[in-house]
Amino acid sequence: MQNAHPIEWIAAASAATLQPAASSAWTRALVCSLRDGALAPLLKPEPLAGDLADKDRPGASERSFFLARRAALRSLVARSTGVDAGDVAIRYDAPGAPRVLSASRVYVSVSSRGEIAALAVSSHPVGIDIEPLMRDVEVIADVLHANERAALGAMTPGEARNAFLRIWTAKEAWLKAKGEGLLQDPATLCAPWSGAGISQMLDNGSPNKSLAGEWREARMCGQDIVAACVALPI
Repeated sequence: MQNAHPIEWIAAASAATLQPAASSAWTRALVCSLRDGALAPLLKPEPLAGDLADKDRPGASERSFFLARRAALRSLVARSTGVDAGDVAIRYDAPGAPRVLSASRVYVSVSSRGEIAALAVSSHPVGIDIEPLMRDVEVIADVLHANERAALGAMTPGEARNAFLRIWTAKEAWLKAKGEGLLQDPATLCAPWSGAGISQMLDNGSPNKSLAGEWREARMCGQDIVAACVALPI
């Protein structure tokens, strides 16, 4: 097992000045509004032919947001690896996750809610997820492990809602990093729900450690959000 490393959470204003990652194990995450003018330098790569074909995918988001996310992701890969953004090729794999085709051992993940995007680039399998912190969020018992249901059942409704969203984002990020997505039943995972780090997940009854895992909360576009990012050992 490799030593854990911190996630570098990038501000939109500093994304354009990123230098290549200096270590062999690294993870960078950006949560931003795609309308933020500070992102302009990251949105310059021209769409590749394969990017344009993605418009035919079921459930595709608004085209302008998709192209902005893809350009920003290509730029983050380029700045982190020291290559030209125009040479970075990213496509969806068969399960529907983005994959970098132009470089080995570079992993990416994306989550979005309209103009709000969360992007992660790493030297290790990585997953990222964002959710709005809503007062009326429904706690969905079917996606919770028995231990999680018991813990949330002892909380006030407000505490349970926030804990549920932390659990859900951690599970989504973990499953994306595994390459499973929702092909794996989320109830087979037991996630932490407090603290700042997502260091361990009970996965199908076995404790598994992350290489890096953290939550971040922010206010963006008039709403509070929680983001979870997880990188797993190769």
